[in-house]
Amino acid sequence: PNLEELEFGHNRLRSLHQPAADSGVSPASILPKLARLNLEANELGDWYEIVEELAFLPGALSPSLFLLF
Repeated sequence: PNLEELEFGHNRLRSLHQPAADSGVSPASILPKLARLNLEANELGDWYEIVEELAFLPGALSPSLFLLF
């Protein structure tokens, strides 16, 4: 829960969409302190999906959250 930076680059991700899970765990409760997410050098191409899937993050609209390129 204290993770502030997540390096997730170079993984050939094409999508961030995950099927709905009945775990009862909110994604926001898993990464409440995330301030920086590196998705550099993946195969993500749908900006609408990226924004939608990561909207739960506390700083989702902060320009400093994403490092995409």
